[in-house]
Amino acid sequence: MRSRLADGDGCGLLQRVTIDTGADGRETDGAHPALLRHRQTLAVTRSQQLRLTAAAVAIDRSHGVKHVLRRQTARSRGDRLARAAKSDDGPYGVEFAHNLRAAGAMDGAIHAAAARQRGIGRVDDGVHCHPCDIAFPKNDFPSACAHPFHTIHYNRFVTRRELLLAGAVSTSALWARSHWDRSRISAITDELGNTADEAVDFAEANGLQCVEVRNRPGSNKEYAALREADMQADGMHFANERLKVSCVDTSLLKFAWPGTQPALPASEEPDQRDKRIAADTARWDRRMDDLGKALRCAQIMGCDKVRIFAGSRVADPSALTQRIAETIGAMALEAERQKIILLVENDAATNVATCAEVAGLLKLLPSKWVGVNWNPHGAYRLEKPFPAGYALLPKKRILNVCAEAGTLMPGSAEFEDWKAILTALDRDGYSGRVALKTGATNSERTALARDALDQLGHIIREVS
Repeated sequence: MRSRLADGDGCGLLQRVTIDTGADGRETDGAHPALLRHRQTLAVTRSQQLRLTAAAVAIDRSHGVKHVLRRQTARSRGDRLARAAKSDDGPYGVEFAHNLRAAGAMDGAIHAAAARQRGIGRVDDGVHCHPCDIAFPKNDFPSACAHPFHTIHYNRFVTRRELLLAGAVSTSALWARSHWDRSRISAITDELGNTADEAVDFAEANGLQCVEVRNRPGSNKEYAALREADMQADGMHFANERLKVSCVDTSLLKFAWPGTQPALPASEEPDQRDKRIAADTARWDRRMDDLGKALRCAQIMGCDKVRIFAGSRVADPSALTQRIAETIGAMALEAERQKIILLVENDAATNVATCAEVAGLLKLLPSKWVGVNWNPHGAYRLEKPFPAGYALLPKKRILNVCAEAGTLMPGSAEFEDWKAILTALDRDGYSGRVALKTGATNSERTALARDALDQLGHIIREVS
């Protein structure tokens, strides 16, 4: 990056700048001398900082004049516009000493596009610095402090291309560190406590800001299947405790679809098979109604994501890919109307388990209302999830990530390299959350969740 320019500090690069705006046509304003008509003119802005400014004052007549070479002194005030202008917070030490009187009216019109508009015009060698201008290191004085003497050297002209390049370089350096922190960890409420109150208490004690809801704590009933009054009661409780619900986890479509034979690990008795088929057929027939309830639950909870699946896994899942795409595509149309995103979770028990299967399905579902809830351990027996599997995923479609507790523990047979995974996600622009999944709903759930959260927090600190 080139040396910072004439007036102020480098934080201005963090706030977008305006290039090639106009400035004073001839004389500059009070606190900034512009000697020898150099091309670097005043960095002008009515409100450079995006925050409250001091009260505006009306300026008498036109804008004030200060012409050093002609011995024209400036007024003691920092106002120099023909209309209401920002008043400076206080006098500047050097200027206060030699501003002997109020300035006269300027004899030329200021450029219309310039007068203290937001952003950077060109840059001049001013007496004092503004917080969002760019200065050479030797002129990098604290904001709103006067340089102890008038600057007598001139900075070289900076082109539009150079200024944009400088901004890009500075921004890259500032964001080189990871964006991961504990605020991006969530957990499932029914794995945190036996009641909603216990789950909230656990979240507060462990610094969680977000949770996912699946079953109502202490029951086996999904939130999406509850009465609206119960959804509202718990949703209001979470909101009152400033706990954000990031996703509604459902079992939508996680059953054997009509006409398919799931690859079950064990044979079924005939009567068991008949009962299962009847139950699965009923779920298939009411799938859109169940979707409606899940979308309504998400709205009540104040979140924009609902997790779904892709049917119980068959011997050849690829044969069902088109049907899965059509089924989820129809649901996505309703989700779009409700402004809720459907997240397909990869699961070894379903027809979308591996990263290759996720990628293949999403190619058939271009809708932005369908994404993936990626579980790196979801199909670890079927693939190498990272880095090989991850490389296949469409990165922009990863909208949530699931971290199973066992994969976080070094020495565990299920261990995944989460430090590398989080680093890769950050590099590829992932801005979502990591949801802890312990799988425990018994009396040990709290201790297991706490240990897993501590380990995940440790990994995030290492990455950050």
